Amino acid sequence: MALRENRKIHITTIANHEVLESPKLVWVHFEATGGGSELATSLAAALKAIHSPQLNVVVIPGTNSVFDPSLLPPQFMKLFDEGFVEQLGHIFVFYLPRPDENRVTVGPVRAKTGLGVGQSFYIQIPSFEGGTNDVTLHIDFALRADEIQPVEDVLRSGGFAISAQHNQFVTDFPHLYFVHASASGDGLALGNTLLKVVHIIEEQSDRDLGNDWDNN
Repeated sequence: MALRENRKIHITTIANHEVLESPKLVWVHFEATGGGSELATSLAAALKAIHSPQLNVVVIPGTNSVFDPSLLPPQFMKLFDEGFVEQLGHIFVFYLPRPDENRVTVGPVRAKTGLGVGQSFYIQIPSFEGGTNDVTLHIDFALRADEIQPVEDVLRSGGFAISAQHNQFVTDFPHLYFVHASASGDGLALGNTLLKVVHIIEEQSDRDLGNDWDNN
């Protein structure tokens, strides 16, 4: 109701992202373009309605501030150079742009990972004291239509459960679909599965870019 008070805010999706959370949660996605002060006032009203849950959360940005990147296996190092890490409480979050990010738009603006156009990896490690490689992962991928099936096939074969697939934008071009998945288990094995997915997206983006050049 707070969001709908401002006609410049357009709710684009109301969807579930998870399967086993308790209490059950619903995600609301929206787009808005307008004056910063006006939109901030509307968002403040919406946050007040859900008791501003972002308060009292300690955020630590930057890979080097969160962990030593040299501890990562070599195959992951390149990705962490391309993305951004932050720590939210006991959760690590890794944001990775799509390789064709500069060719995607949302309404009148170029898409950016910060606008939610990209891949997000939420990583929970039970213990920082060693002795186990187990992690819990919640991830979402921003995919073009021809990437959905191969990505979901790899995720399922790697032990991930697909919990949601939907649009999050109305005015994005090319149109993107968001796939959410989760898994718990050996962090290296799950990480290798996600690496395969990233390579699928990279290869498809390279192929599409080549076709664009051919058409020109």
